[in-house]
Amino acid sequence: MDLRLELPFKGDRNYLHGTDIHDAVRDAVRNRWGEAEAVDLSFHRLARHALRLRDEAPAQEAMAVCRCRAGGGARQLWVVETEEPVQGRRPYDEEAVVAPMQVDHDRRVAVLDGDRARTDIETWVAMTKRLHQLALPDLRGRWLFVRARLPRFGGAGGPARREIRIAAVLGNRLTRNELLLDGKPAGEIYFALD
Repeated sequence: MDLRLELPFKGDRNYLHGTDIHDAVRDAVRNRWGEAEAVDLSFHRLARHALRLRDEAPAQEAMAVCRCRAGGGARQLWVVETEEPVQGRRPYDEEAVVAPMQVDHDRRVAVLDGDRARTDIETWVAMTKRLHQLALPDLRGRWLFVRARLPRFGGAGGPARREIRIAAVLGNRLTRNELLLDGKPAGEIYFALD
């Protein structure tokens, strides 16, 4: 597999958003092998140029790596940044995603009930970013989504109760966050301070 990922910039960002990369990798895996399990997607740096998804180790360092089980076997995929410019930009109102979210600062927990028009990962990431801004105000900088460990790739959103808990703060620069969907464990996402 050597597939160009057709991703635009999101909102006013000058880098490709990790949630869009997640969804593009999910779609490519589904198209090639079917549904995936034991998903571990990690980001090594921001991407400001167009991307390619490969199932053979690239000569240059990948900006992201995905490991999962799909199609009866273990898979490893590399997301590689090219020199080609990103084509397009799409609007993104992150504030609208998290506006109805409830936060318990002391417990470092955020809850969002109801139907979500965004993909699961887009909702999780927006919630986690806002929770970090509110519950960890002394840690200054930009919080970035750097890893997702999920039982399966996230879907298209829909009605549910989503809960995130900051489970660990490592060296005041990295967090591990537990995800609950309708009260059941739904994986972990990691954020790092830029």
